[in-house]
Amino acid sequence: MSVMIDRLRAINPGIRILHCADAELERFGRIVSGPDFSSFTAFLDGLTLPPDGVEYRAGVPELEVMPLATELRSTVFGGLDIQAGICIGHNSRMNAMEWHKSSEVVVAGTDLVLFLGLLSDCVDGRFPPAKASAFFVPRGAAVELYPLVLHFAPIAADPGGFRAAIILPAGTNLPLENGASVGTGRLLFARNKWLIAHKDSKPAGQGACIGIDGDNPEVKII
Repeated sequence: MSVMIDRLRAINPGIRILHCADAELERFGRIVSGPDFSSFTAFLDGLTLPPDGVEYRAGVPELEVMPLATELRSTVFGGLDIQAGICIGHNSRMNAMEWHKSSEVVVAGTDLVLFLGLLSDCVDGRFPPAKASAFFVPRGAAVELYPLVLHFAPIAADPGGFRAAIILPAGTNLPLENGASVGTGRLLFARNKWLIAHKDSKPAGQGACIGIDGDNPEVKII
């Protein structure tokens, strides 16, 4: 574990990469301790990654029927209906920042990196990447991201890509009933999902508001 984060830090001297066990995570969330996440990581191990890009599925029935999902529903989400999905693939850049008005649990099926930020650092729908913090999350660890914490797709820690399970309140990230939001609410990109994007990212091409200024931060792995 220490070898991987040391390697990432050596390759990316311009990015301060913290470990999710560092106290600084407390501004954004916490490590979910107690549950055994091996059932989720074993399922993730069996998935075929897309050749490039990222695949996201909001709900995966095989995960949602596992006892672990029931445990997280009770211990993290206070009994709310939840969805347990996947985010897998290849990604090295920030690209965008989204937030929810609820917690999100990210279970690392591989070593990965998360860019995290605070909505309070977002001014007029714009977020300076320098305000983001990068956290290394080792395989098998799970982090709860608190409501209104900025984040996006995980970043791979090695060339093999990344695998993660994503647990959220049911309905999050699904399409809006009335299509794209407009006016003052146009940052609302999907149900319970507000999003701003870098101009060079895929979400920008899908109509997301441009709100990531400057360079699109990248974590290099080779």
